[in-house]
Amino acid sequence: MSNIAGAIVQWIVKHFISFVIISCILLVGNYVRDEYHSINADRATLKNGIPEIQNYVIEKKKDAINDLKAVNLTVLESIDSRKNKLDAEIKRQKSSQQKVDLLASPIGKGFVDNYKLAIKLDLLEQELDYLKKLSSLAQSRNNLSDIIKQYNSKKVERDAEEKNSPRNFIIFGRLSITATDKFKDLNKDLQGLSEQSRSARTDYDKSKTTAKLEEPFQFNESKIDAIVSQVRDRESQISGHWITKIQNRSGKPFQLALLIVLGAILTPLVIKALFYFVLAPLAAKRPPICIFPNSSPSEEPIANNSRIADTRSSAVSQEVIVDADHELLLHPEYIQSSSVHGQTDTKFLLDWSCPLSSLAAGLIGLTRIQSEHNETIVVSSAKDPLSEIALIPLTENESMVFQPRNLVGVLFPKGRPVRITRHWRLWSSHAWLTLQLRYLVFHGPVTLIVTGCRGVRVEKAGAGRRISQALTMGFSANLDYSTIRTETFMPYLQGKHELFIDCFEGNTGSYVYEEMPSYGKRAGITGRGLEGITDSFLKVFGI
Repeated sequence: MSNIAGAIVQWIVKHFISFVIISCILLVGNYVRDEYHSINADRATLKNGIPEIQNYVIEKKKDAINDLKAVNLTVLESIDSRKNKLDAEIKRQKSSQQKVDLLASPIGKGFVDNYKLAIKLDLLEQELDYLKKLSSLAQSRNNLSDIIKQYNSKKVERDAEEKNSPRNFIIFGRLSITATDKFKDLNKDLQGLSEQSRSARTDYDKSKTTAKLEEPFQFNESKIDAIVSQVRDRESQISGHWITKIQNRSGKPFQLALLIVLGAILTPLVIKALFYFVLAPLAAKRPPICIFPNSSPSEEPIANNSRIADTRSSAVSQEVIVDADHELLLHPEYIQSSSVHGQTDTKFLLDWSCPLSSLAAGLIGLTRIQSEHNETIVVSSAKDPLSEIALIPLTENESMVFQPRNLVGVLFPKGRPVRITRHWRLWSSHAWLTLQLRYLVFHGPVTLIVTGCRGVRVEKAGAGRRISQALTMGFSANLDYSTIRTETFMPYLQGKHELFIDCFEGNTGSYVYEEMPSYGKRAGITGRGLEGITDSFLKVFGI
């Protein structure tokens, strides 16, 4: 019961943790996605909005100047008429639009319109302020003009009254005039108007000094620039956002990475097309390769030999008989069973004359088995369930070109170790196109113990044979070896077929190939990366 409860709790906890992790991933993903779309939308709005706002400022300034040109700035009524219109327009705009904090308003729909409204109101208020100052100055001027007119009128009236007043007598050479009440009142009014005139002129001069009016009218650019600078400040905020920084810094690396990926994809395609349609047809016309034209192979692909218990081409296991005249070198992983009476020791390399080839082919740390009596050794793969073993005896004067990657052991007479020769074919187009410039040749007498995936086939040469290059393990050194192009392009492009098919011709000899390629994986359209590079490098040296 406790096990069931524990399993239930474990199931609940596991799925709850999965739920929490998935929820966090979705929340973070949605946040990043929303931020990304918001920032990009804001950037697009500001990118188009700043020029639009700048053009709007120019347009509204021009409209305001044209409106002022239509106003008679020397007539108070004309000034007041325009001033009243501006005042009404400002009140209407403010009442129809809610007050918006430009710095705090989100960038989106209506953002540019809010700044346009702010700019329009500022321009209208500057024009209104100018007209108010101009109106005040005009009123001061008109007031002074009215007082002067009144003064001149009173003065004329007083002078006329003075002429009509009675004359008395001359005192000290001057005519004495008796002042009437009207004359006295007029004289008193003149004195008051004179004081008013001086006061009105003082006010007029002060208004001129305070107003500092310019002709023609010019807007205060600092206020407009302050509003536009707010938009630029918002643009700076967007530029400082972490998403914008990532976009700016990763744009070029992403482009470069995309080019590298495209290059990695397209370059193999171009190379494969070049090899298939141009180079392979040219190589097929070149003469074949023949390592030892005069060698004398046996007539049978697998000769009957007393040391070989089973003469089938291949089997999951093979029995090899070691007697007093022979010794066996075998990879330890392929020793399934052996006699307790045999003598065993270790040989570090298959052939010290080919140390690099032995190392690259994995033929190191071999088990050497010798016996004074006939002993049976069962050879089988201990790791690969698809591997089968074949025994290929080479008689005296017989030689075979073989790839040591499929070699797991050799049986040879005592005192006559395996002889391996190396042959370069640098001037053959077949060698260059298949990237196999060196060929390793095993000379008899020796029995090659080889392994192949799902079996090994040894066939006698005759009228000629075509074998997939991925399957070829070896061939008699007297055979003519050449390459021809595979029949269809798409399987080669997809990595399902090799570009070349091995072609063998000759009357005597044999060739060896496995049932299914056992090395590497399907190459695909774009190749096998570093693994393919390593295989190609080893193939150059015939390994």
